[in-house]
Amino acid sequence: MKIHSESVITAEEVPKEIVNDVQTFLDYVEQHKIKLTKSREYVKRKDLREIYARLENRKPAASGYGNQDDYPMIHLLFHLTLTLGLTYKTWSKSGASLMTDPSRIDIFQELNTTEKYITLLNTFWTNMDWDELQKGRIGKVPSNVDLLLEYLEEQPFAKTLHVTESDLAMYLYSYESFLYYFDYFGFWEFEEKDALTESTDYPREIEPKSIKLMPTFKKFIPALVETWSPGNHASDPLSSLMKIFGQVFDEAKESPEEEEELESLFSVLQPLFAKGELQNILLVPGEGEPVTGNFTLNVSLTPSCLRKIRLPGSATLQEMHSLIQEAFAFDDDHLYSFFMDGKRFGKDAYHSPMDIEGPYAHEKEIGRLNLYTGMRFLYLFDYGDEWVFHITVEEIEEEEEEPAAIVGAKGGAPDQYG
Repeated sequence: MKIHSESVITAEEVPKEIVNDVQTFLDYVEQHKIKLTKSREYVKRKDLREIYARLENRKPAASGYGNQDDYPMIHLLFHLTLTLGLTYKTWSKSGASLMTDPSRIDIFQELNTTEKYITLLNTFWTNMDWDELQKGRIGKVPSNVDLLLEYLEEQPFAKTLHVTESDLAMYLYSYESFLYYFDYFGFWEFEEKDALTESTDYPREIEPKSIKLMPTFKKFIPALVETWSPGNHASDPLSSLMKIFGQVFDEAKESPEEEEELESLFSVLQPLFAKGELQNILLVPGEGEPVTGNFTLNVSLTPSCLRKIRLPGSATLQEMHSLIQEAFAFDDDHLYSFFMDGKRFGKDAYHSPMDIEGPYAHEKEIGRLNLYTGMRFLYLFDYGDEWVFHITVEEIEEEEEEPAAIVGAKGGAPDQYG
């Protein structure tokens, strides 16, 4: 990408509100024992009101009676910090809680404001589950982002664009919460139709009235378009349905042409900044150096039927699958998946090498999964009978790796074909 001198971005031009609000959110989580809701494991209403009152960006106005996804800014901060590993969930008998990771936060704090902002933007643009950000509404996330950006690049900046009087209505259809997310990152200033007052509830549908494009955003657009990939965010409900109903392709699959790997947003944006202003960012866990050592996991079918296994960080999820099969005396004759978010048929998943789509279990090492003590995830074996195993990380020992082994058992093995 050719860089012109007038395109250089200064530290003063970088949106700072979202950086400050991330810090506010982290401070609140660190200072309070945040118990999450039982249904969706989100922040509870009392804490939502307290956090909201502390934020610099309080758009839209909220009544205090909504749930987490009715506060777009808090919903974004919640998922941003989880994705970056600045926060994590822990579980007890009373339910899930949200905690901070001091070691990750220390690394984040070493960055300057520009680097923190690009860390957040890079994570949002590349790594986050946009379905979850759009209130879990699969198929409602924006898929035409590159087209929208190319259209906006030709529009006047720092001037209010009335959505209903232009093609913007078509481009912005179904953006809903993302109208606010783009606002929070300083792309535009957004005005909602029939904006709320403090005394009214936040609506489920968000319709744009106007947007005002920010000058810094214009400099970002070529990099955002170049690094945009809808595959990073949009889920594919069809493939999950095919698995659920056991459909199989008999046709031989042709080897797809190898796609050119996209450059990271960080690497494309770096030349746009003054020398030394953007040198480092914090990557999401698993994209840096792997964790070495040994991982002890509890794998349970029921409270009375469980196995304890130990694997080295260099082992793959396929090796974990094989050890679980051995531990429960199963025949390895069906497809399987690991759902790292603990949700059956969730998006954050790794699948059998024989499945119709990846990412695949044999390609992912355990030490690159960002596992932490107390973390829970699911292993689903056989999409017909649906054997669901609940896995909890019991211990991580950063020492010399040992061979994979079954180190404990409770209850007899179930009858796989009974």
